[in-house]
Amino acid sequence: MERGNQGKTGNLFADAVAAHQGGQLDHASQLYEEVLSYDPQHFDALHLSGVLRYQMGDATSGAVRVEQALQLHPGNADALCNLGTIRAALKDFAAAIDAFEKALRAEPGLFKAHNNLGNLHLQTGNLPAAARAYESALHLEPGYAQGHYNVAHCYMAAGRRPAAIESCRQALQLEPRQVVFYGFLGSLLEADGQPERAIDVYRQGLTLAPRDPELHYHLGFCLE
Repeated sequence: MERGNQGKTGNLFADAVAAHQGGQLDHASQLYEEVLSYDPQHFDALHLSGVLRYQMGDATSGAVRVEQALQLHPGNADALCNLGTIRAALKDFAAAIDAFEKALRAEPGLFKAHNNLGNLHLQTGNLPAAARAYESALHLEPGYAQGHYNVAHCYMAAGRRPAAIESCRQALQLEPRQVVFYGFLGSLLEADGQPERAIDVYRQGLTLAPRDPELHYHLGFCLE
Protein backbone atom coordinates (compact mmCIF):
# COMPACT_ATOMS: atom_id res chain seq x y z
CA MET A 1 0.00 0.00 0.00
CA GLU A 2 1.26 3.49 -0.85
CA ARG A 3 2.18 5.69 2.10
CA GLY A 4 -0.54 8.24 1.28
CA ASN A 5 -3.21 5.57 1.15
CA GLN A 6 -1.91 4.10 4.40
CA GLY A 7 -2.52 7.37 6.21
CA LYS A 8 -5.95 7.74 4.65
CA THR A 9 -6.83 4.19 5.59
CA GLY A 10 -5.83 4.81 9.20
CA ASN A 11 -8.09 7.86 9.39
CA LEU A 12 -10.97 6.03 7.74
CA PHE A 13 -10.62 3.11 10.13
CA ALA A 14 -10.61 5.42 13.16
CA ASP A 15 -13.79 7.06 11.83
CA ALA A 16 -15.35 3.64 11.27
CA VAL A 17 -14.65 2.53 14.82
CA ALA A 18 -16.04 5.80 16.20
CA ALA A 19 -19.23 5.40 14.14
CA HIS A 20 -19.51 1.76 15.20
CA GLN A 21 -19.12 2.61 18.87
CA GLY A 22 -21.56 5.49 18.48
CA GLY A 23 -24.29 3.25 17.07
CA GLN A 24 -24.09 4.64 13.51
CA LEU A 25 -23.98 1.15 12.07
CA ASP A 26 -24.76 1.88 8.42
CA HIS A 27 -22.14 4.62 8.30
CA ALA A 28 -19.62 2.40 10.07
CA SER A 29 -20.26 -0.35 7.55
CA GLN A 30 -19.60 2.00 4.64
CA LEU A 31 -16.36 3.19 6.23
CA TYR A 32 -15.11 -0.35 6.93
CA GLU A 33 -15.76 -1.27 3.30
CA GLU A 34 -13.88 1.81 2.15
CA VAL A 35 -10.92 0.81 4.32
CA LEU A 36 -10.97 -2.65 2.77
CA SER A 37 -11.11 -1.20 -0.73
CA TYR A 38 -7.69 0.32 -0.02
CA ASP A 39 -6.36 -2.60 2.05
CA PRO A 40 -8.23 -5.91 1.57
CA GLN A 41 -6.05 -7.52 4.25
CA HIS A 42 -6.71 -4.98 6.99
CA PHE A 43 -7.19 -7.38 9.92
CA ASP A 44 -9.12 -5.05 12.21
CA ALA A 45 -11.46 -3.86 9.47
CA LEU A 46 -12.22 -7.46 8.47
CA HIS A 47 -12.77 -8.47 12.09
CA LEU A 48 -14.91 -5.53 13.17
CA SER A 49 -16.92 -5.39 9.96
CA GLY A 50 -17.78 -9.03 10.59
CA VAL A 51 -18.92 -8.21 14.11
CA LEU A 52 -20.92 -5.31 12.68
CA ARG A 53 -22.64 -7.53 10.12
CA TYR A 54 -23.64 -9.87 12.92
CA GLN A 55 -24.97 -6.95 14.95
CA MET A 56 -26.98 -5.82 11.92
CA GLY A 57 -28.63 -9.23 11.61
CA ASP A 58 -26.44 -10.97 9.04
CA ALA A 59 -24.69 -13.58 11.15
CA THR A 60 -23.69 -15.77 8.21
CA SER A 61 -21.87 -12.98 6.40
CA GLY A 62 -20.43 -11.80 9.71
CA ALA A 63 -18.93 -15.21 10.41
CA VAL A 64 -17.34 -15.35 6.96
CA ARG A 65 -15.78 -11.93 7.42
CA VAL A 66 -14.36 -12.76 10.88
CA GLU A 67 -12.97 -16.02 9.49
CA GLN A 68 -11.26 -14.02 6.74
CA ALA A 69 -9.61 -11.93 9.44
CA LEU A 70 -8.53 -15.06 11.29
CA GLN A 71 -6.80 -16.36 8.18
CA LEU A 72 -4.44 -13.42 8.66
CA HIS A 73 -4.04 -13.80 12.44
CA PRO A 74 -5.28 -17.27 13.48
CA GLY A 75 -4.46 -16.82 17.16
CA ASN A 76 -6.28 -13.54 17.82
CA ALA A 77 -8.32 -14.30 20.95
CA ASP A 78 -10.85 -11.50 20.57
CA ALA A 79 -11.66 -12.45 16.99
CA LEU A 80 -11.95 -16.12 17.96
CA CYS A 81 -14.27 -15.22 20.82
CA ASN A 82 -16.45 -13.12 18.52
CA LEU A 83 -16.50 -15.94 15.98
CA GLY A 84 -17.70 -18.27 18.72
CA THR A 85 -20.54 -15.91 19.58
CA ILE A 86 -21.61 -15.64 15.95
CA ARG A 87 -21.38 -19.38 15.32
CA ALA A 88 -23.46 -20.02 18.44
CA ALA A 89 -26.12 -17.63 17.11
CA LEU A 90 -26.12 -19.68 13.90
CA LYS A 91 -26.66 -22.87 15.99
CA ASP A 92 -23.32 -24.18 14.76
CA PHE A 93 -22.44 -25.28 18.27
CA ALA A 94 -19.44 -27.45 17.44
CA ALA A 95 -17.76 -24.59 15.56
CA ALA A 96 -18.64 -22.18 18.37
CA ILE A 97 -17.10 -24.42 21.02
CA ASP A 98 -14.00 -24.86 18.86
CA ALA A 99 -13.65 -21.09 18.48
CA PHE A 100 -13.97 -20.42 22.21
CA GLU A 101 -11.49 -23.17 23.05
CA LYS A 102 -8.99 -21.76 20.55
CA ALA A 103 -9.48 -18.31 22.09
CA LEU A 104 -8.62 -19.75 25.50
CA ARG A 105 -5.54 -21.51 24.18
CA ALA A 106 -4.42 -18.15 22.83
CA GLU A 107 -5.36 -16.20 25.96
CA PRO A 108 -6.19 -18.42 28.97
CA GLY A 109 -7.26 -15.48 31.11
CA LEU A 110 -9.95 -14.23 28.73
CA PHE A 111 -13.02 -14.02 30.97
CA LYS A 112 -15.60 -13.64 28.22
CA ALA A 113 -14.39 -16.79 26.46
CA HIS A 114 -14.74 -18.88 29.63
CA ASN A 115 -18.16 -17.40 30.35
CA ASN A 116 -19.44 -17.76 26.79
CA LEU A 117 -18.17 -21.33 26.67
CA GLY A 118 -20.10 -22.00 29.87
CA ASN A 119 -23.25 -20.51 28.36
CA LEU A 120 -22.84 -22.67 25.27
CA HIS A 121 -22.27 -25.88 27.22
CA LEU A 122 -25.28 -25.04 29.41
CA GLN A 123 -27.40 -24.42 26.31
CA THR A 124 -26.38 -27.75 24.78
CA GLY A 125 -26.85 -29.70 28.02
CA ASN A 126 -23.22 -30.46 28.85
CA LEU A 127 -23.54 -29.43 32.48
CA PRO A 128 -20.19 -30.71 33.80
CA ALA A 129 -18.34 -28.79 31.07
CA ALA A 130 -20.53 -25.75 31.72
CA ALA A 131 -19.69 -25.85 35.43
CA ARG A 132 -15.96 -26.05 34.71
CA ALA A 133 -16.15 -23.10 32.33
CA TYR A 134 -18.16 -20.98 34.78
CA GLU A 135 -15.77 -21.85 37.60
CA SER A 136 -12.86 -20.66 35.46
CA ALA A 137 -14.74 -17.45 34.64
CA LEU A 138 -15.53 -16.83 38.30
CA HIS A 139 -11.92 -17.41 39.26
CA LEU A 140 -11.10 -14.46 37.00
CA GLU A 141 -14.09 -12.28 37.99
CA PRO A 142 -15.56 -13.47 41.30
CA GLY A 143 -17.93 -10.51 41.41
CA TYR A 144 -19.94 -11.66 38.38
CA ALA A 145 -23.35 -12.44 39.88
CA GLN A 146 -24.85 -14.10 36.80
CA GLY A 147 -21.93 -16.53 36.74
CA HIS A 148 -22.68 -17.66 40.29
CA TYR A 149 -26.33 -18.10 39.34
CA ASN A 150 -25.47 -20.07 36.23
CA VAL A 151 -23.05 -22.39 38.00
CA ALA A 152 -25.68 -22.96 40.70
CA HIS A 153 -27.92 -24.46 38.00
CA CYS A 154 -25.10 -26.76 36.94
CA TYR A 155 -24.47 -27.87 40.53
CA MET A 156 -28.17 -28.52 41.11
CA ALA A 157 -28.42 -30.68 38.00
CA ALA A 158 -25.37 -32.65 39.19
CA GLY A 159 -26.98 -33.27 42.57
CA ARG A 160 -24.62 -30.90 44.37
CA ARG A 161 -27.38 -29.07 46.22
CA PRO A 162 -25.28 -27.47 49.01
CA ALA A 163 -22.88 -26.05 46.43
CA ALA A 164 -25.85 -24.79 44.40
CA ILE A 165 -27.33 -23.07 47.44
CA GLU A 166 -24.03 -21.41 48.30
CA SER A 167 -23.51 -20.20 44.72
CA CYS A 168 -27.01 -18.79 44.55
CA ARG A 169 -26.50 -17.00 47.87
CA GLN A 170 -23.32 -15.45 46.47
CA ALA A 171 -25.25 -14.28 43.40
CA LEU A 172 -27.82 -12.60 45.66
CA GLN A 173 -25.17 -10.94 47.78
CA LEU A 174 -23.73 -9.41 44.64
CA GLU A 175 -27.05 -8.42 43.05
CA PRO A 176 -29.75 -8.35 45.74
CA ARG A 177 -32.35 -6.85 43.40
CA GLN A 178 -32.38 -9.75 40.94
CA VAL A 179 -35.80 -11.28 41.59
CA VAL A 180 -35.08 -14.47 39.66
CA PHE A 181 -32.27 -15.27 42.10
CA TYR A 182 -34.76 -15.36 44.99
CA GLY A 183 -37.00 -17.78 43.14
CA PHE A 184 -34.18 -20.19 42.41
CA LEU A 185 -32.66 -20.00 45.88
CA GLY A 186 -36.06 -20.62 47.43
CA SER A 187 -36.63 -23.67 45.24
CA LEU A 188 -33.20 -25.00 46.20
CA LEU A 189 -33.97 -24.59 49.90
CA GLU A 190 -37.35 -26.32 49.43
CA ALA A 191 -35.65 -29.25 47.73
CA ASP A 192 -33.11 -29.36 50.56
CA GLY A 193 -35.87 -29.72 53.18
CA GLN A 194 -35.61 -26.16 54.47
CA PRO A 195 -39.13 -24.77 53.91
CA GLU A 196 -38.92 -22.06 56.55
CA ARG A 197 -35.80 -20.60 54.99
CA ALA A 198 -37.40 -20.91 51.56
CA ILE A 199 -40.43 -18.94 52.82
CA ASP A 200 -38.13 -16.17 54.06
CA VAL A 201 -36.39 -16.00 50.69
CA TYR A 202 -39.67 -15.89 48.74
CA ARG A 203 -40.96 -13.10 50.97
CA GLN A 204 -37.76 -11.14 50.47
CA GLY A 205 -38.21 -11.48 46.72
CA LEU A 206 -41.83 -10.32 46.96
CA THR A 207 -40.76 -7.10 48.64
CA LEU A 208 -39.01 -6.31 45.34
CA ALA A 209 -41.65 -7.73 43.01
CA PRO A 210 -44.98 -7.91 44.89
CA ARG A 211 -46.86 -9.37 41.91
CA ASP A 212 -44.34 -11.95 40.76
CA PRO A 213 -46.46 -15.05 40.01
CA GLU A 214 -43.68 -17.60 40.46
CA LEU A 215 -42.75 -16.30 43.90
CA HIS A 216 -46.42 -16.27 44.97
CA TYR A 217 -46.91 -19.82 43.68
CA HIS A 218 -43.90 -21.21 45.53
CA LEU A 219 -44.69 -19.29 48.70
CA GLY A 220 -48.24 -20.60 48.68
CA PHE A 221 -46.97 -24.14 48.17
CA CYS A 222 -44.63 -23.80 51.16
CA LEU A 223 -47.40 -22.40 53.38
CA GLU A 224 -49.85 -25.22 52.69
